[in-house]
Amino acid sequence: MDNLCCLCWTFTAAAVHVAVLLLSRPRTRHRRPIADLLNLDPPTLPHLHRTVDIRLRVSGGGQTSQVYAIRQAIAKALVAYYAKYYDAASALELRQLFVAYDRTLLIADTRRSEPKKFGGHGARARRQKSYR
Repeated sequence: MDNLCCLCWTFTAAAVHVAVLLLSRPRTRHRRPIADLLNLDPPTLPHLHRTVDIRLRVSGGGQTSQVYAIRQAIAKALVAYYAKYYDAASALELRQLFVAYDRTLLIADTRRSEPKKFGGHGARARRQKSYR
């Protein structure tokens, strides 16, 4: 069985998180304690946790944002795995399960902090004009 690779990027203030997921043979070892937080997500690993080897490489950001990048990479890779090795109907069913549980498992949050501009205290706030 060949490997399936899925990349997910999550941007924070000045960090980029890349979680790479490779699916091949089974393995039951965590290299980092962050991976234990993933066990709190029941639908992330349905019944594939015994047949799929999950290897993760995360860089940048803090622990919480790394966990969210890992969750998203695993969910996207499982949907891609079902679409490639099973049928499209089961991949669509798994995708609907993930979206019903938590939409951020498959869809990244694109909201970013707007940079401050001149003439005020924030991105949109301006100094109040006085006529007298």
